[in-house]
Amino acid sequence: MVSGIKLCTRSPVSIAGSAQALNEGRVSAHTLLSECAKRMELLRPLNAFITETIDQARCDAAASDARRSKGQALSPLDGIPIAIKDNFCTKSVLTTAGSATLSNFISPYDATVVARLKSAGAVLVGKTNMDEFGMGSYNLFSHYGPCINTWRSQPHHEHSIASNPDTTRSVLHEGVLGARVPGGSSGGSAVAVSGGAAFAALGSDTGGSVRTPAAYCGLAGLKPSYGRLSRWGLIAFTSSLDTPGIIANSVADLSLVFRALDGADSLDSSCVVSPSSPVRT
Repeated sequence: MVSGIKLCTRSPVSIAGSAQALNEGRVSAHTLLSECAKRMELLRPLNAFITETIDQARCDAAASDARRSKGQALSPLDGIPIAIKDNFCTKSVLTTAGSATLSNFISPYDATVVARLKSAGAVLVGKTNMDEFGMGSYNLFSHYGPCINTWRSQPHHEHSIASNPDTTRSVLHEGVLGARVPGGSSGGSAVAVSGGAAFAALGSDTGGSVRTPAAYCGLAGLKPSYGRLSRWGLIAFTSSLDTPGIIANSVADLSLVFRALDGADSLDSSCVVSPSSPVRT
């Protein structure tokens, strides 16, 4: 269990509960996105995101609200803000894998798991920080600077991390205010969810890169069996081991996202046909 003081305090909001509130008209996708955008701004000193896509997300949230007003929601994820680890290709949006080598790379297509999130109506809020090409367990080794955990061991005061964005790079190395690493290599995804900038986030796991940051940040993380989720559009670290994964606030939320992503993919020959039995939570 994570102990200490959380820098960006909030109560976790479930995807299922939010979907019900959306269906009942008690909240809008626009409102959910606005709250996540506020959290994203607060999280900037923690360096969770490499690229933010709030402008496009606002358009997607408006489209989601229009669908729900007609009773045409695409799935429980319709209108739910979700973040994407920056080693999944995203059409027309920068994909860097945390490296200077890909600092100008814009993919002409979406990774299959990204395309399936879009088909489910999810609102994609940005691309998250990561160890370069997935090679790290702490999210210290990104071309875009280290990512910092929302949890830390010392109380907040006027010289906190959040009030000093220019100190992001040095704060971990100097141990300022008990700053903690978020785990890696999907550290930005975990910090985005832990800090409330997204309800869930895609990660990738080769040797613990979803499970470790989920544990470090007090979240639920899922590394599915190899072949359950398509690797098409995931920039490879070790192709025979790489697995798309999910980070969320609860196992129930993991299940909802997993169901949207699961299924065979003709673009990935290692991706298997899903069993007919339902996922248990």
